[in-house]
Amino acid sequence: MKDAFDKKQPDKRFPKFKKRGCGDNFRIPQPSQFKIEGNRIQLPKIGWLRFFKSQEY
Repeated sequence: MKDAFDKKQPDKRFPKFKKRGCGDNFRIPQPSQFKIEGNRIQLPKIGWLRFFKSQEY
């Protein structure tokens, strides 16, 4: 990041900003290892997390 604002640097590299919320998905290799209770999900190695259920299946 210092290179972007250094006047002596010939090749300026500016930081690439990313939108919030992009890339916030993940996969569980064995889907039979999770539990859902209301708006909470229990994931292996992580524990209980809250989530927003946008669609009913």
